[in-house]
Amino acid sequence: MSELLGVWYWGATEHVLAWEGDELVTRVAGTAVWKHRVRAGELIGVAGYQDGERLLVTRRADGSVHHLDLATFVLTRVPYDPTAPIPGGLGGQ
Repeated sequence: MSELLGVWYWGATEHVLAWEGDELVTRVAGTAVWKHRVRAGELIGVAGYQDGERLLVTRRADGSVHHLDLATFVLTRVPYDPTAPIPGGLGGQ
């Protein structure tokens, strides 16, 4: 799961993912905003707004990570990645 670490973006907001003990912690501007733990092979939110939500890793055909899907949040490696899905679609698409 080391490929999940580092900087991700939700829109233009930078999120930094790092392991802290047995939790994958997401920080924005240095403040922990989400915490996930591995449960039954899945990353499950364990605190706050994302408590109980699954963090899904979406991969490209070659197996590399394309984006992270957290309920209605899509995290990408670049701000506003045009190749990432838009939750709920756009304009009825």
